[in-house]
Amino acid sequence: MNRLRCLILVLALCLPVATLAAADRAFDFYASNLLILEAKPAQKAIGVTEAQRKKMNQFADADRPKRTAILQQFQREADAAQKTGRTYQPDESKMRPLDEALKRDVMGVLTDAQLKRLREITIQSSGIVALLDTRVAQEAGVPSGTVKKLRDTFTSGAKQAEAVTAKVQQRLYDEYKLKKPKNEAEARKLQEEALGRLRKETAPQIKRIQQQTKAKMEGMLSPAQRTAFKKLQGVPFNP
Repeated sequence: MNRLRCLILVLALCLPVATLAAADRAFDFYASNLLILEAKPAQKAIGVTEAQRKKMNQFADADRPKRTAILQQFQREADAAQKTGRTYQPDESKMRPLDEALKRDVMGVLTDAQLKRLREITIQSSGIVALLDTRVAQEAGVPSGTVKKLRDTFTSGAKQAEAVTAKVQQRLYDEYKLKKPKNEAEARKLQEEALGRLRKETAPQIKRIQQQTKAKMEGMLSPAQRTAFKKLQGVPFNP
């Protein structure tokens, strides 16, 4: 076999492997949460080196003034709207190019193995909720019909939690509106007290709703889907 035919054969054998590797990295990139890299335990678990972290910090430093400028613009627009009595909703799409560029730059520093681990930790942190994303669900072999049921169940649980919060919130509002703080400091103290009570009184009920919702969602998966989803999460991450 001449050298040219040999080279063609080698390329033909390698191309499918390279394509699969590129597809894997594309999914890992898609499903990874950049914010997880801010935590030192996660950096250690992923194996981020000092040199890599330095590069990531450089990208973050370059991003910061651009992001600050947009936030300041939002504040100016909000102030102008308030003066004229208009409601204001910032155009968050202006942040999207910055978010995409920062994610691309920072994650480009990671090796394939590191990016895969970041994706695993990201999905672990989301839990069953990760399957509400169509692409993640596809990777776990969960069909669109089941994804819809998962979303409906999650939405129902969220509405139950909102109803619990609203009920307690109204009761506390009726109680605290009768109080007359003497100054701004006392008003802040009463507000913090009310928020603390709101969290304390709603936490057990909301936790129970979350547990019930999670159990219902997990029950919608077949054994094969549960196995595939577990595989996407890799080994447990214990920060």
